[in-house]
Amino acid sequence: MAASYRLVWVLVVAAWVSNYLVRMALPALLPPIIAELGLTYTRAGLLATGAFFYAYAAVQLPAGLLGDRFGRRLVLVCGLVAGGVASVLTGLATATFPDGSLPEVIDVVRIAANLFAAGQETTVRLLANSLQVIGERPDLQERLRAERDLVPNFVEESLRYESPVKGDFRLTRVPTTLGGVDIPAGTTLMVLNAAANRDPRRFDHPDEFEVERGNARQHIAFGHGAHTCPGAPLARAEGRVSIERLLDRMRDIRLSEEHHGPPGARRFTYEPTWILRGLTRVHLEFTPIASGR
Repeated sequence: MAASYRLVWVLVVAAWVSNYLVRMALPALLPPIIAELGLTYTRAGLLATGAFFYAYAAVQLPAGLLGDRFGRRLVLVCGLVAGGVASVLTGLATATFPDGSLPEVIDVVRIAANLFAAGQETTVRLLANSLQVIGERPDLQERLRAERDLVPNFVEESLRYESPVKGDFRLTRVPTTLGGVDIPAGTTLMVLNAAANRDPRRFDHPDEFEVERGNARQHIAFGHGAHTCPGAPLARAEGRVSIERLLDRMRDIRLSEEHHGPPGARRFTYEPTWILRGLTRVHLEFTPIASGR
């Protein structure tokens, strides 16, 4: 009975959080994405809530915290609502360690919750950084408006030039040497993805923003190898769609001199975090493009 009550409370909170995220937290980001997918806000909220419900129900089943009949029916219903999310979350729920043992439920819940919510903060930072470049370079803005096939590479160069994630932490499992420095096993390291994206051995003129950079996509803003971000395709789509919609609806996009100062003396503030690289605010001015033009 206690488990059932806990489930009810988690579902209620999840529903509220999902509804908040869809309707309030990302008003600038979600409208073009939802429109591109052909969804209504109600449907988008249902999908988000269903995905969260499915995640919670699925990870509980292996630990036996839900009755088998009730749990399986809940997984079935929420999986149908969540759509394609179901297969990913089912994989998490049934994954085992090499010895065949199951991870602790709370560990799977944390990964599932991260997969469900990840990308909201980082995609917002990507868009802010992209709009900062667009607002600073009217020549590039007009070129993107005229040559839409450049937008995907513009997104890649934005990810390289100002990576939304500065770095992450890793724990060494064995002794190793990196850059001539001996690192004992058990050492905590901060891996700076953003610094690697400015490596002159990989990128020519790394401190310059080049929209036609041929190897822009070789950045590691999404990590690499086994640690590649599973949401990378979605983040790229969100960036592309959002930039194209903004270019469709606005012209003469420029940074507000009142808030950021004149060219050559700009003022920006960044979030004071170890992990994220993001502007706290971007004040833009623009001329609306009349509908139908």
